[in-house]
Amino acid sequence: RVARTLADLTGAETLGRAHLAEALAYRASADRNAAAA
Repeated sequence: RVARTLADLTGAETLGRAHLAEALAYRASADRNAAAA
């Protein structure tokens, strides 16, 4: 869902690898922050 939202924000009609990579980076960051809390 995050990747789709990122694609929508850039005006892309389809998901690209960059959207997926960015979404995964956000998830990894959130996981690290949750583990630190």
